[in-house]
Amino acid sequence: MSNEGRIEATPKANGICQCCESDLIAKCGTQKIWHRAHKGKRNCDHWWENETQWHRDWKDNFPKEWQEVVHLSDDGEKHIADVKTPNGLVVEFQHSAISLKEKLSRETFYKDMIWVVDGRRLERDFQRFNESFRTSDWRHWGPFVRKNRIPSRSLPKSWQSSNKLVFFDWGFVKSEYWIKDWHSHLICLLPKPDELGWLQLIAVEREQFTKIVGNISSMDTNSLFW
Repeated sequence: MSNEGRIEATPKANGICQCCESDLIAKCGTQKIWHRAHKGKRNCDHWWENETQWHRDWKDNFPKEWQEVVHLSDDGEKHIADVKTPNGLVVEFQHSAISLKEKLSRETFYKDMIWVVDGRRLERDFQRFNESFRTSDWRHWGPFVRKNRIPSRSLPKSWQSSNKLVFFDWGFVKSEYWIKDWHSHLICLLPKPDELGWLQLIAVEREQFTKIVGNISSMDTNSLFW
């Protein structure tokens, strides 16, 4: 942030942290995506992680005023949400590994939120997931959605259960067993397994995702697809 409002990180364009109101400096090198950082090694939000191009590309699907919004809890705790819509829905984009404890902490803090996970971080994660569909078929479930189910071992351990919707972005990778138009979908893990303990998934058209998130009018996230 600056006195004039929200600005992008560019050389010598410093600003003020919207969370703790301390000085920020622009980091505009050649090895990492341009970003802002607190002076020294200080960071006011311990949930913050180094931003990748994947983070930036996802954030830029949403209006600038929805990006990096401070979320304040009733007890005064503050964290910067990757995206927060005018209706209060928080979208967290997760590339790095995350512990179950921290995942639960974020879900408890934000309450009304969904995850988007970079499934390409470890190659073996996609290979294991992909194998789950050797003899599996996606079933149509609405105009932009398909449904399936897989055993829990098919997903990374830290994401096999969640209190919130988790969308996996597997990127543009080759799949032998994938849905026909595999490259155009995000795969959403529903919070509850089915009656046999299998994880329930829905495939959502990538181009529809940001529209659906932006149009949600209540914080019952089930209304994303029902």
